[in-house]
Amino acid sequence: MTMPRAWLIANALWLQVGWWACVLGAKVPWLLLLVPLGMAVHLTLCAARGSEVRALLRVTLAGPLAYLGGARLADVTLPLGAVVTSLLLVPIWALALPLLVRLAARR
Repeated sequence: MTMPRAWLIANALWLQVGWWACVLGAKVPWLLLLVPLGMAVHLTLCAARGSEVRALLRVTLAGPLAYLGGARLADVTLPLGAVVTSLLLVPIWALALPLLVRLAARR
């Protein structure tokens, strides 16, 4: 299934908005509340909703666990602690990774 060019560009821009909400969420925590909303909008507009949901479920736990493991190996202190950081990373990873995989697969 080939996606129209406008859809791919809009999806990439949506990803960047989500990414910046996550980055700026370090200083303005309420921006992190926009991430699950953005994920819901993406799933509503996505043509292959079933495969997108399966991808989201797969990375929901794997992404944050890998991040926390890397932080521990690099001796990085997480200011919010491991549990709160994990809970914040779950929706972020659930949104970002499937979108990045889809963009990479299109090449």
